[in-house]
Amino acid sequence: MGPYGPVRRAAGPWVAAVEALLAGAVEDEHAGHLVLHAVAERVRSRMRAAGVLDNTTAGDDAVSGQDTGDWAAAEAEMDELIALQGTARLPDHDVAALVRELARTAYPAGPARPGMGAVRIVLAKLMARDIELTAEGARPVAHAADLDQVRIGDTAAFGGPRLARAVLDVAAADADAGADLDRRTAPFRHVAALDARLHTRLMAAHLVHRPPDPAAGDGPQWWQQALALVPRALAAGPDPEPAAPDRRLRRSGSARRTKSSFAGPKRTPLTG
Repeated sequence: MGPYGPVRRAAGPWVAAVEALLAGAVEDEHAGHLVLHAVAERVRSRMRAAGVLDNTTAGDDAVSGQDTGDWAAAEAEMDELIALQGTARLPDHDVAALVRELARTAYPAGPARPGMGAVRIVLAKLMARDIELTAEGARPVAHAADLDQVRIGDTAAFGGPRLARAVLDVAAADADAGADLDRRTAPFRHVAALDARLHTRLMAAHLVHRPPDPAAGDGPQWWQQALALVPRALAAGPDPEPAAPDRRLRRSGSARRTKSSFAGPKRTPLTG
């Protein structure tokens, strides 16, 4: 276990402490996004009133005329605010390390810990809270990344995909340890109650990377879930592309769209 991880006897209190830290990080992330959005709208309104922005341009606001200096000043103001937001929050690399070690706590070297069910539930509840705080229209942007490409340790503009990756990694480790399908996907229901599309993505990603094992006898269970999932996935359709995402989201690369989560090689869980 790394420097963030618990010793065996302290696993319960450690999990509770990490849950509190990560819950605070989720809240802080969304509070920061709201502050940045409010400042961006204030800057845009001020610049429109000054005639610096063209109100008639569809999509992104366009700088009108030669007043690019004012727009550069607004950009500098936003960059300063982003830096201030960063200093007031738990650093992203620490958040990533805590998520990674929390997932690994379920399966250290050897058998699962006795209280590992708490780890499943904590990760799913954190993901559910992140979804709850994300506006429905913004979720396709925040969760645009292919879950196969998400790595827990990567720098991220949005924490939701990282939490989803951790939930999937623990479920995959459950499967490898012989847990039945209903048990290992039960925490996904925390997500289903808030966003059916994201729940469908989680289930699809898990089923694809953990096909039925003839030795485990879970084939009928797997096929029942898979057959129920297909019409839901087809009805949901692809995520809509955002019309005009903020340039910082495009710059971060977090809104990049890649191949479908329905395909790909078996992933080794809990690798970060």
